[in-house]
Amino acid sequence: MRRKVTLFFVFLLSINLFSQENKKSIFLNSQAQVKDYFIAASEMIMVDLFVYDFNNLFLSSKPIQTSFSVFKQNLSSPWIFDNSSFKRNQLFHPYFGALYFLSGRSNNLNFTESFLLSTMGSFLWEAYLEGPVSSLNDFITTPAAGAITGEILHRLSFSVYDYSPFLSWVLSPVDGINQLLRNSRAITPRGKIYSFSTSILSGFSIYDATYDSLLTPGLGAALNVIYNNPYGHASKELYDQFTLDLYYSFWPENQLFKMNMDGLLYSIPIYPTEKALSNIAVSFDYNVLYGSNITLSNSSLGLCLMQSFGDKEKNQVNYCVQTDFVYLSTSDIFYLLKNNNTNYEKPFKQAPYTYKYGPEIKFSFEFFNSLFGNLSFKCASEYLFTYKNSTNDEELKTDLLIFTADASYEHKIFNNYYGGIRNLFILKNEYRNSIQINRNIINNTDLYIKILY
Repeated sequence: MRRKVTLFFVFLLSINLFSQENKKSIFLNSQAQVKDYFIAASEMIMVDLFVYDFNNLFLSSKPIQTSFSVFKQNLSSPWIFDNSSFKRNQLFHPYFGALYFLSGRSNNLNFTESFLLSTMGSFLWEAYLEGPVSSLNDFITTPAAGAITGEILHRLSFSVYDYSPFLSWVLSPVDGINQLLRNSRAITPRGKIYSFSTSILSGFSIYDATYDSLLTPGLGAALNVIYNNPYGHASKELYDQFTLDLYYSFWPENQLFKMNMDGLLYSIPIYPTEKALSNIAVSFDYNVLYGSNITLSNSSLGLCLMQSFGDKEKNQVNYCVQTDFVYLSTSDIFYLLKNNNTNYEKPFKQAPYTYKYGPEIKFSFEFFNSLFGNLSFKCASEYLFTYKNSTNDEELKTDLLIFTADASYEHKIFNNYYGGIRNLFILKNEYRNSIQINRNIINNTDLYIKILY
């Protein structure tokens, strides 16, 4: 039955595409200039059906049963915080949310319309296609983190198209498929890549005694993309400025993956001058940390003040002060992970993490000098509380204090090559009834070579 439904939507999609053959403005121009809500909705449904079939074929031991009675049950029953794996909830769900979102953006829907489409796709999946249990955290993460991920992929796909159409398709396969079907691309988003760099790392990791691992050598890589200058930025479109920061390092027994997707939902300049750029902005961020002894994800919305002084060719100072509300955080329960208890059973099956919320403060400072070099410092502090209905075990309803500091110094070697040193420090304190019950530390020091493109 599900395959028939999939084929039906493929048929409707093809009819709608080829019925537009007489609309010369779409096929003869290099860019399609109209919004197509029908194709966008059809592709969103096809993404849901594809994931449904993929789950049944490769991931589920038995087929997921869906019916209208299950749909009615899910609408009338309370939705829960699920216990799926961290990777599935915090990496896969945002990506499939991005595919929903891209179904809209690749058909010229704006950010808001595509976000609503992603929400509809998530609702259809949770209420009907996933079976008799609907997940509240996935319904939040999929469209919210999916919108951030999707907008970044959409804009980067257009930015790299002239250099590598293949990479453009890899970044946004939905944009690529629609371009192939229509023989034209969606409207190019406003803006361009402001800065893009890659780094190769070599250093060592210091862990505290609770993990019994000190001075472990390792290798790694990093990537940083800044889309539009964030300082003095005046928004033309929602989320038309963002920073993508990826960091991965590995050692014989440990690894650390860090992903920061920080963007401005809306930004207004404040009295810009030739030597000073200032703006106040609404931030919309999604960050993931996947380490050997700290696992964390944050979805947040906040307000920030950003200022830049001087000339980057000679001397420049940038800083940003930001306050956020973390509306959904996922944090591991370390003492369960350390004992390899992937299924915690007290009093029921519990994933080794809980869902939290709370305030967050961020600060960043950058100093550029043509002779001295570049100095950068970023820190963030957050205090998180456990959602009461995310676990039935009072023992797991803990508070968290997370502190992150990322400092680096680099100097130009020649042309666009830089050499530098970077230290990443992460502290997690866990409290129950105001008493500290656990502490974890990650401290990575790396020497790196960076290429600025």
